[in-house]
Amino acid sequence: MNHAFCWINQNAAGLTAIFTFLYLIATILIFNEARKSADAATKAAKAASDSADLMRQQIEDQATLRKTAVHTGVDEALKTTGDWRGKTGTSQT
Repeated sequence: MNHAFCWINQNAAGLTAIFTFLYLIATILIFNEARKSADAATKAAKAASDSADLMRQQIEDQATLRKTAVHTGVDEALKTTGDWRGKTGTSQT
């Protein structure tokens, strides 16, 4: 057992260099994964923004369609009422 401690003590500089190198490799791998995660988050945020823009556009389009449908319905009702009044001889005032 004492022999192992002596060996470690004699090779401390080399072991420190090896463990420092392993720590560097682990840090690089962690950094790469963090970068991938950040890239994925950026893509997800862009997709969410695009989705919100599309939803806003669809809501605006639907509002325009509803407004057009209401105007068309009112115009048709007024026309039908005018036609009916014309056929029955009722005044339009």
